[in-house]
Amino acid sequence: MVLDSARYALHLLTRYCSLRADQHEEAFQVALVSAWEVYAQSEGEVEYRTLCQHTWNALRRWWRQEQSWYARTVGLEQPDEDGEWQPVEFVDPACEAVYATLLLRLEIERLYNLAGVSAQDRWLLEGLAEGLSQSAVAKQLGRSQVWVSRRLAQLRARLRAVAVEEDVGLSVAPAP
Repeated sequence: MVLDSARYALHLLTRYCSLRADQHEEAFQVALVSAWEVYAQSEGEVEYRTLCQHTWNALRRWWRQEQSWYARTVGLEQPDEDGEWQPVEFVDPACEAVYATLLLRLEIERLYNLAGVSAQDRWLLEGLAEGLSQSAVAKQLGRSQVWVSRRLAQLRARLRAVAVEEDVGLSVAPAP
C-alpha cells in the first residue's frame, strides 16, 4: 500500500510537472518516505486514498522547493550550438583574487614550515603584513623596535635562502 501510494503520487507529479531525468529518483524517495511516515504514524490504520493524498501533498511541496531553488540558480552546464550540454566557463575576478590569495597563503605556510619559523616570528611577520609598524609589533611582542628590526632582517635572510633552495613558488626579491 505504501509503495503503491508513492508510485501513484509520482505518476500524478510526472503528469502535471516536467521532471528532469535526475529528479525522478529523488521524487520517488520523497514520496516513499512521506507515505511511510503517514502509514507508520497511523499504525497501518490509514485508507489508501488518505495515504495517496498525503504523499501527493508532500511531492507538491518538494516540487515547489525544487522550482524555487532552480529559479535562483544558474546551471553549470548550458547547451552549445549543437544542443550538447557543455560546462559553463566563467571567470569571477573576486573568486580569482581569493583563490590567488589562498595559494599564496599556502606557499607562505609551506615556506614557514620549511624554514622552521617560530610562533613569535610568525606573529611578527603577520603583524607587518597587516600594515602594523615595527614599533606597534614590538609593543605587542613586549620587545624593542630595534629587536624587531634585527629579527626581521634575520628572518628575511633565512626565508630567502630556504625559498631559493626549496624552489618555493613565491617571487623572491634579491637581497638589498
